[in-house]
Amino acid sequence: MVCIQARGDTRTPLRIGLVAELANVLVSAVLLFGLGPFPSMGIRGAAIGTATSFTLMAILTTRALGRGPYGVRWSDVSEGLGRARRVLLPIVRVSLPTFGEKVIFHTGFLVFAALVGRLGETAMTANQSLIAIESVGFMTATGFGIASGALVAQALGAGNAVRAKAVGWTAAALGAVCLGLVSVVFIAIPEVIIRGFTDDPTVVTLGARCLRIAAVAQPIMAVCDALAGGLRGAGDTRSPMVVALVGPVVVRIAACWILTVELSWGLVGIWVGTTLDWTVRMIWLSVVWARGRWVLRAKQRVGTLD
Repeated sequence: MVCIQARGDTRTPLRIGLVAELANVLVSAVLLFGLGPFPSMGIRGAAIGTATSFTLMAILTTRALGRGPYGVRWSDVSEGLGRARRVLLPIVRVSLPTFGEKVIFHTGFLVFAALVGRLGETAMTANQSLIAIESVGFMTATGFGIASGALVAQALGAGNAVRAKAVGWTAAALGAVCLGLVSVVFIAIPEVIIRGFTDDPTVVTLGARCLRIAAVAQPIMAVCDALAGGLRGAGDTRSPMVVALVGPVVVRIAACWILTVELSWGLVGIWVGTTLDWTVRMIWLSVVWARGRWVLRAKQRVGTLD
């Protein structure tokens, strides 16, 4: 998917994702409830639906990679394997920090979830609702990160470092504006949004308070994803990994522990700590992007950059 997006084609991954999700819904519904001639398989049916979705996505993505002027053929793959030192090692060097970033982030999230679990059933219910609601912001921010990475890579490939820098800032600004609008909705009608998930008045009250705090983090999150995506597109995958280590693991866990356990702020402390994490990440990534050392590294790889 990322290879297709990096060559500027973001529509094909969208279509593939839509087809795969539709297949997931249809297969899961049929096997989960036993529609038509198919037996009811319960949770196993949902698992088969998910597996079918990923399999279909892999097949469609493989086909899409072979199309167009920049398509990858099987001969290219076999030839690349034969030149492992020159072709594969640079890929490994770039991808390993990204892998490390994901491992660090999800490890931190496990500790974060454990802290929420200490707060009781009401807090857990409210938190799950908040995560589902905030997924709107996650998906939007991720989209700007993908676009930023693809356009920065194209600009650097064309030898235009000035355009690459501008793309990162522009993506960050547009993302902040879009998620700023989401923030307005979160602040204006938090109770209405939470009631879409539960009718429990205690959960609604707690969730509404936390959703207003989450609203502050939305534009900040967009800036983080846009700049981190731009750095990855420039080949600098180490900086986002370091930020992921300091932000979610150090800042978020420390802040959430102090606010939740030591100061007894409850779930509100969790979401204040999360917002502090995003703020630290935004400042750090902005400084890294502004300094432009990633341009120098890209220049060493590409050779000529304006």
